[in-house]
Amino acid sequence: MKKLKGRIITTHLTKDNIKFTKEALEDCEKQINDSDKIMPCNINHDLTRQIGFIVPGSAKLIQLEDREYAVEAEVNIYETRKERIQHFVDVRQKEAEVKIPELGINCIKREDINCPTYWLPQSIFKILNEAPNLNKDGLLVLEKPEQLLQKGILINNKIIVIFHNFLRRSLSEPNAHNKRLIDKIREIKVRTPQLVVSFLVIPSAISLKKEFTESLEFDYAWGPKIPKDLSKLKVGVTQHTASELDRSMENIIKTDFWWHNDTATIMALEIEETRDKRRGLIHPSNKTKHFPLRYSHLQYDKESGKIIHIDCALRIYPEDKFDIRLTTNDISKVPKSYADRVKLFRIDGEINPKDAFDILSLFFYNNSDVRGYFELNETSTKT
Repeated sequence: MKKLKGRIITTHLTKDNIKFTKEALEDCEKQINDSDKIMPCNINHDLTRQIGFIVPGSAKLIQLEDREYAVEAEVNIYETRKERIQHFVDVRQKEAEVKIPELGINCIKREDINCPTYWLPQSIFKILNEAPNLNKDGLLVLEKPEQLLQKGILINNKIIVIFHNFLRRSLSEPNAHNKRLIDKIREIKVRTPQLVVSFLVIPSAISLKKEFTESLEFDYAWGPKIPKDLSKLKVGVTQHTASELDRSMENIIKTDFWWHNDTATIMALEIEETRDKRRGLIHPSNKTKHFPLRYSHLQYDKESGKIIHIDCALRIYPEDKFDIRLTTNDISKVPKSYADRVKLFRIDGEINPKDAFDILSLFFYNNSDVRGYFELNETSTKT
């Protein structure tokens, strides 16, 4: 076990313009020192990727040279698999059977980020006897930006219908949904209400508005500084090999960017990120392995000079087709039939290029090549 000392929290202003009070730090110190349970340290707020823990009883409130305050504590980092297994904090959500008075039905209540999730015996829209506004992809259309919350879409003044788990970190239910992406889409929808925005939701999974609270995750993510000059685009594939950091932290191998002509006036961009086989999904019925890759599709109208569509999805490959994808070093040569595409959200209408590239950067979270692609002028393509 590697033993380190770190600052857990300070009173400095964060990049999100949030400032914690000294009293909040005192509460943090007390929580660490009084708890008989260890507090895990995670990679990028991912509860399933624990790399160590804060030592109980080790917290100390100190004043810094600039007269701000910080909580320092000892941190143990795992060096062996045995240490990780021994100290791993179980993130499985606790369940209980409850009755929801608002609906008059019994269901399963699970602990979750922001507030509990209630798993219903059938679709909330059937229970409410309402027809949801779904588009042709089966995504729920967002009527107003204020209905878009970090966890899902508010369908009335009481009930939130939950986004699909594939919008969570590591596609995993114990984690939060992609907060920064959702906040960005809400901001864009407020500025440009004519955009049609829709999300994949789970109709049988809801939360109650009265129990909902905003979650805080203090990391730093941003979109590209300078969008690519779309008037100079050429068809072809550009491929970025992942940096050593992205490869080791996120299992990313490479990212393909493929511009091609959909019609005489519409150009399409497809982005697909290839990862190694360390992360996969197990099919619940036959226990076969499947491998999800983040994927996005964008359309650019050459006549108007506008981006008119974005959708972000997962392309889920069975193992045999995934092996072919790994060896076929070009997205344009991989048949679409090799993978099932699960669209997570789409935006239709005239989209500002900076907004579009911000969305793509935040969807391909922690992939520095996506942000870098839009900041730089590509001089080499494969056709």
